[in-house]
Amino acid sequence: YYKKVNTVKIPPLIDLDEEKWKIDEKKSPDKILELIYAGSPSAQKERLDLIVETVQRSEIPVKLIVVGITLEEYKSIYGKSYSGGNIEFLGRIEHREVIRKIKLSDWMIVLRDKNKIVTAGFPTKVVESISCGIPVIANRFSNIDEFLDDNNSILMNNIAEFDSNILIKASNKKVDVDDELFDYRKYIDVMQKLIE
Repeated sequence: YYKKVNTVKIPPLIDLDEEKWKIDEKKSPDKILELIYAGSPSAQKERLDLIVETVQRSEIPVKLIVVGITLEEYKSIYGKSYSGGNIEFLGRIEHREVIRKIKLSDWMIVLRDKNKIVTAGFPTKVVESISCGIPVIANRFSNIDEFLDDNNSILMNNIAEFDSNILIKASNKKVDVDDELFDYRKYIDVMQKLIE
């Protein structure tokens, strides 16, 4: 759309020098794969239901923390129930605590159907996760594949690929996440060129 003018495309950015990013806690090593979903889902945007169902059926020990909605809200949004013990619905919590929960996880997970609602934005949960040094499990939507690769994610072509095999892959995969990927300092030069 903007091909005819000087354009710079940048994702949502953060300042890693802010206090909230300096939480020093790290997950203790154990054999349970810990996933986190953090956001405000809607049935038209997020496929949290698919994540919950896959975690419930997992063949490996896995725990999912859901930040942003309660179990009652989940049931209302998706028309589905959950009664197991390996998923914890925390509802809305203070942002600093969300960041702490992300840092104590192994992977952030976000699955979205490809539709107009998700095409026009970039998920801040991806920015927050990478900035915490935590890799991401996601399907391709919007332009996240411009920022996610084998070093910081498990990226699927579509949500149909998400199953217990992805969880097994995540539990065995070693990643080296560049937590500065979304720090604003990395984009100063390109913005300077645009302004000049």
